[in-house]
Order: sequence, then structure tokens, then C-alpha cells
Amino acid sequence: MQRSSRRRAAWWGRLRALATRAALLALALAALTSTACRLEAQPISIPMRDGKSLAADLYLPLGVGPWPTILLVTPYDKDPYRLRLPFAAESYAWVIVDARGLFGSVGAANPDAAPGEDGYDCVEWIARQTWSDSHVGMWGPSALGVVQFQTAREHPPHLDAGVPLVASFATSYANYYPGGAMRLEYVASLSLADTPGIGAQVVLAHPAEDSLWGQVEAQTQYGDELGVPMLVVGGWYDHRTEDLLASYRDLVTRGLGHARAEHRLLIGPWEHDHVDEESVGALTFPNAAGVAAEASLAFFDKHLRGIEGGPSGGRARWFDTGLGEWRDGDEFPPAGGAAATFHLGAGGVLTPAAPTAASSSSPLRYDPNDPSPTIGGANFSGTVAAGPQDQAAVEARNDALVFTSAPLAADLRVAGTSRAVIFGASNRTDTDLVVRLTDVHPDGTSMLVTDGARKGRFASGTAPEDEALLAPGTVYSFAIDLPSIAITFRAGHRVRVVVTSSNYPRFYANRNDGGVLYDPDAPYKLANNTVFHDSKHLSRLILPLAP
Repeated sequence: MQRSSRRRAAWWGRLRALATRAALLALALAALTSTACRLEAQPISIPMRDGKSLAADLYLPLGVGPWPTILLVTPYDKDPYRLRLPFAAESYAWVIVDARGLFGSVGAANPDAAPGEDGYDCVEWIARQTWSDSHVGMWGPSALGVVQFQTAREHPPHLDAGVPLVASFATSYANYYPGGAMRLEYVASLSLADTPGIGAQVVLAHPAEDSLWGQVEAQTQYGDELGVPMLVVGGWYDHRTEDLLASYRDLVTRGLGHARAEHRLLIGPWEHDHVDEESVGALTFPNAAGVAAEASLAFFDKHLRGIEGGPSGGRARWFDTGLGEWRDGDEFPPAGGAAATFHLGAGGVLTPAAPTAASSSSPLRYDPNDPSPTIGGANFSGTVAAGPQDQAAVEARNDALVFTSAPLAADLRVAGTSRAVIFGASNRTDTDLVVRLTDVHPDGTSMLVTDGARKGRFASGTAPEDEALLAPGTVYSFAIDLPSIAITFRAGHRVRVVVTSSNYPRFYANRNDGGVLYDPDAPYKLANNTVFHDSKHLSRLILPLAP
């Protein structure tokens, strides 16, 4: 039985409500997992340029000041931080501010006020206080990270450093529509009003990469306006890591003044709401616990107190999820690496050797009434479980094609963005192809590494002029980009590619009708798709190797 549009609308509403509640709670507590001192909060009021004031809590170390200060501006309520400060309570003053119009600052609501200007006013007010030594840094995850970029853009004289976690200023079409396929779990979580970035109504109105996306991307690439050293912290299972990496690259290539050489990158095996934890999804990484807090403190010590320290090595540091170890270099992905290509073949093989058969294909059934389920991945926390998860349930279904390599004779070290090129055909005028890359452990566990999608009507590109319905029975090349990873496939492990036509609700389940995109009243149509893997159609996986 087909799902009714009412049922889908109700699900969408529940998903959005769940995401909102989860974000309010989890982001307020996200950074409170490290060992920290409990101190007494002193309620204060910080005046803004429009004559209104923001509510804040001040925490001072024991002893005699003045002290450098770490500033947080949060839309998620300052009060949870009264239980614990993130770190360094013994050597830094902390000021935690309720963002304008929210919680304690509800009386300061002003639709014309800009978050960056409010941040500027907070920084400069702090610098004038007797307990302040005039050195101010900003810290915080997600929305608390975005406001750091917005504040730095206003050039407050006393802002010396920022540590934005799982946050970016760059906004891309591909974050909402990778390969032209809508990320339902993310878009459904957006407010219908515009957010820092864009809102759901705008996203839904522009499913192709049209001129609006060009404007959005141009307006959100402002690294050339930022002159404050930043430690950019991300996670491989965060939902916006590609935008975060783009922001970091913009900072180090176009940033202002001396700060350009001082920016640093730290990418751990974390998801959006669980930075610095050792467990993510079904895996545990003991070497990942507390590293972001340690790096944050070292970064502030350098730029606010003039104390050198922290890990030596390159400007970029990332976690290899296969080895469970940290790597570093001058940039990510590291330059100079080659590529490894694995070809899909008959019988579910995945091999470096290209197939020689003149004709070889595999049928791929897809019923949008029963789509392949999302089990883990780089999802927005609070909507769908994130992180690495065993894909056994996905692979056992009759709508999945599984291609697996032989056990590796030696470690295969991968770092960067991967690409799958899949040759496929359909009996419908539109459908999707989805690829999951997994690491198959010796015990048979097929652990998700990364995934991507390509919408059929955008097989040749995502610009409006590229959109074209499929000709049933015609073979097309589907290029599917897989987000950045750093993993060593260990000797004895196997590399696996799982091909489906859905991954729901991570991606919207294509109804295969060829009609208006994302029409809630469109009919569901069964698709009989085919994946080709012969000498004329080299369906393959291309992995970027670390040098």
C-alpha cells in the first residue's frame, strides 16, 4: 500500500520536531564531557550598540586576575554550563552569553541586529573589564561556531583566536543535494525560516544547482575577510564536513594578514553532537577522547597567553579510523597521493583488474514504498543515527547489489574524497543510484565508511540545463562522489561497495515517476534498474591514497 501524503507530511513534521528538540539539548551539552572545574556563575549583563543588553554568566578562576577570557555565544541556553565548564576553568575567565532574543536575552530581541555585531560588542566589553587582561578567544560547536566566524568578520580589535567545532561559514549546494539527491534527514530538520545559511523553503524551491546557489556560495565564501587565527575542528561523521573543509581551505588560502599562517585543522572520528568522545556509532576509538579539548587549550594558550605547546607536526591533524591513530600534515587531503581503482564485476567481485567480459550486468530492484534503510552515516544528529554501523541488514535485502574485494594482502591507506562511477539503466524516466563504501572486517562485519548518491535526471550534472529525464533502457554513467574520509583498510580486511537505489531517510526516496521533484502527492512506481560491469561499462570505485 502506498504511503499517503498525509502520512509523509506527519513523518516530516515529527522528524523536524525531533531534530529541534535534540539540537537544543545535545548542543547545549555537547562540549561538557571533558574533565572540568565547577565554579560559581556570576550573572552579568552586556550592553549592545542598540541600547539593549544580553544576559550572560561570568566564571572567574580562583586567585588574582586579570585573566584571558573565553567567550561563548549560544542560542541553546547558557544555564547547562553552570554544571561544568568545558576546560581550563583554572586559567581562563569564561563568559557564556544567551544569544539575542533567546532564553535570558529574550528581552533584547531585535530583528535588525546582526549576530556578528553582537559578538563584536561582547568581545570589546569583555576587554574593558577589570578582571580581563584584554585577550579574548571564542569557542563552541555548531551554531556557537558559526557566530565565531560572523564575529571575526566584524574585526573586533581584542578577538585573538577562535575555535569553531563542527561549524563552517561556507555553504554549498552539494551539502543539501549531493549528486542532485536531496538529503532528507538534514533538510527536514531545518527551520522553515531562514537559518544561518538558508532555510528549508529556499532549499526545496531550488533542487537544481541554479544561480541562487551560485549567490549563496559566493556570499558564504568570506575567508578573505577573516583575520583571526582559527582552530577548525570537525568529525568524519559530522553532516557538514565538506563545507567545513571548504571553509578551512578558504582561510588558509585567502585569510587576512598573519592569521593565514596560524589557522589549524583537526578532524576526529566524531559526529555532530559528540565531539571528543571515544565512541561513535558501533565503534570505539580510545585515542580520540578529549583530543579536541586539549587542542583547544593549547591553541588558546598560544594566542591568548603566548605559551607555545600542543602536538608538533603539520597544520592539519586527522584521525585514521582504520588504524585508530592520528595523522598530521601540511594539508588535508595530503598532497602527492595516487589513486586505487576497484572494478565491479560479475558474481559480486570487486577487483583492481578491469572486467573482460563483453556483456555483464546485475538487476537492481527498487520499490520506493520499501526503500533501503539508512543505518548510520554522516547524518544530522537527532534525526537518524549517525556514525559507522554494520550494514548487514542493508546487504541482506533484495534491493542491494554487493561487490566485495578479496582480503587485502597489505594495508590500503585512504585519505580524501572517493568517487564511484556506476553504469546503469532503468525502466523509469527517473531513479537514483546510491553507493555505500564499507570496511569488511575479518569476522564479516561490514562497517559503513561513507556513502553518496546521484539522481538519475542529474546524471550528467546538477545545473538546470543538465537536468534531463532518463530514456528507459539507455545506459548512463552515474558519477557518485563520496565525502572525505581517512581510513586504512587493514591487511586481511576487504573493501566493499553496496549499490542500491535508495538510502532512506538520509536521501529522499525517489518515486521513479519522472514528475515534479519532491511532490508529496506524486505516485510511487516500482523501478527495475540494471548495473552494468563489463569491458564497455567499467563500473568502478576510485579511492584516494595517502602518500
